[in-house]
Parts: sequence; C-alpha cells; structure tokens
Amino acid sequence: MDRSRHITMVLGALATLTLVALPLWADVVVLQNGESLSGTFSRIRDNTLVFRTSLQGQMMTPMRDVQTLSTEAMLYIEMKDGQVHYGRLGTVEGAQHVFPIGGGAPVAIDAAAIVRTLPIPASGATTDDDGTDWEIAIGPGVQWRSDGDAPVEPVLRLDITGRGARWRVEGDAVVERADPDDFPAYLRAESTLFSDTDALLSPYVSAGIERDLDRSLELRHQLGVGLYRELYAGATSSITGRAGVDVEYERRSAPRHRAYQRDSRQSTHDLNLRLGLRYYRLFARHHTLSESLTLFPALTDPGAFRARSETVYALPITDRLRLRFDVTVDYESDPLFGGMSRWNASVGAGVNVVF
Repeated sequence: MDRSRHITMVLGALATLTLVALPLWADVVVLQNGESLSGTFSRIRDNTLVFRTSLQGQMMTPMRDVQTLSTEAMLYIEMKDGQVHYGRLGTVEGAQHVFPIGGGAPVAIDAAAIVRTLPIPASGATTDDDGTDWEIAIGPGVQWRSDGDAPVEPVLRLDITGRGARWRVEGDAVVERADPDDFPAYLRAESTLFSDTDALLSPYVSAGIERDLDRSLELRHQLGVGLYRELYAGATSSITGRAGVDVEYERRSAPRHRAYQRDSRQSTHDLNLRLGLRYYRLFARHHTLSESLTLFPALTDPGAFRARSETVYALPITDRLRLRFDVTVDYESDPLFGGMSRWNASVGAGVNVVF
C-alpha cells in the first residue's frame, strides 16, 4: 500500500470516528413528587415545560411542579424577575443551577421561576462542569462561489458539536452538488477534538478533507495537532487562539473547463503551521455570530502560505429549525496553475434541522 493511500485511510478513519462514533445523552426532569424522567427537552414557554419521553410521549408541565431540569442544549433562560441567563440547565447537589455558556461557576436559580427558554447555537466556548452537551444540525442550502461555473449551486451542510467534562468536539461539512459527472466537485469537512484542562494551554487534534475542482484541488487531507487557549470568555462572547502543526497530502490537476492540459497533475506531502483566532458572540437574545481567521504557513516550502476567513451568522426560527448564513474567503500565495486568482470566496445560506 503506497503512502498516500495509507494517509487517506488513516485520516478518513479519524474523521469518521470523531464525527459519528460518539454516544448521545438524554435530558432529565425531576418533578416535585420525586419522579425522575429522562427524554428530550423541547422548551419552556409561559412558565410551562414541554418535555418528551419514550413512554409518555410529549408532556406539558407547569414549572411549579418541576424540582430540577438538566438539558444537553445551551439556552437563553428568562426568569420571572426579568433576569436572563445564558447556559445549560443542570444540578449541583440536587439543586437547580445554570452552567454559564462562557464558563465560570454554576449559578443557583429557582426552576419554578423560569418563564421562557430559547435555543442557542453551539458557541465552542468551554465550561468547567461535568455535564455533556450534544447538537447535530443538518439541512439544505445554496452557495455562490467566485470560481464556480454556475451562479449558485445546491449544498448540504452538517454541523456537530459535543462537550463533556474534559473534552469538546466541533465538526462541520458542506458538499455541493455542482457537476453530477464530477460529484462531489466541491467538498469541505473538518472535525476537531479539544481537550479542556485547567492548564494555560490545552491540546487539540484535528482531521479534515477538501475537494474543489474549480480551484484545481482534487483532494486534500489534513491531520493536525496543537495547542489552544481561551483568550477571553465572557457571558455572551469568547475569543480563542490556536497554534499547531498540520501534516497535509494534496493532489491537484488542471482546473475544469479551462484551457489547461488535462494530464497536468501534481501530488505533494507538506508540513504546515496552523495559526488561528476565533471570535464568538451571542446577541439579540438568541442570535449568534462566529468569525475565524486561520493562517497556514508552509514549513516545507518557505514563503508559501494559505489563509482562510470564515463568518457564520445563525438564528433559530423554531426549537428545531435554524437559519444560517456564511461567508468564506480563501487566499493562496502561489496557485499551481498560472492565471488562477490567489483569492476566492463563497457565500451560502440555508436552513438546518437540529437534532
């Protein structure tokens, strides 16, 4: 087995394990009579809990009858006195608390005083509690790319986030229909496993795959390791810094539908630095904005580097539906084929269903 095929298999296995080979946990409600029920939290509206169990189906219970509630999802939590919390509902020694979205000590609240909740798209901010949160969102959309042949193309997007006591997973993937003869003509997916520790710097490992035939990219596999740090974590915003090294396999050929020799092809193995900053902001109660900038200076080709800027705006429209708008801008210092622009951009929009 040649080395490139071996790397492909290893990276594919790591990405698959990180994204899908992970268990899910249920929400839990404890009633004032001591009865404990596990299932799926839906919402709190007008001081009434909507909760679904496998045995009883959907139930609606006044919050005065609820002793404690533990949820997987991050929530906007509105209290009777007008106070607002952002975080996950959970318990400490049997008492109701909120675990803040930006970290910090759990806040004790009265479950009966919760008037309303709204879902918050996953932020990537860490917490110090021992709970576990999961969210999977998938849905259709459209995407415009500056190097694409059509004005817009249909896409399918997947986002997954998970968090435990000492780890956190973030993964996303987007595939574009584009030309059926070369499907997928455009594909991008990456997953990252972060280790949440009390140290100044915490480790991470990532795996990714890309394909963009309009940019001459037949295949790119990445496997990276490094360190990250929360530079700032507030109640509604966070800034994260990240630095590491990526091992990369790349195969390129002449761009489609352009005047190049079709047998022009090149395969390389590279070692790149990864330097990144990410900003997250929760605003307007339950809307979110995420912005990131990542640089990939090449260690095996001095002077060459890539850069990527990503902006994602998301807002829930129901408990399970979310609108998403995203803009991605890429830069490549030395394109393989002459005449290709160093810059390219994509703009997308879609609706995601949250599970």
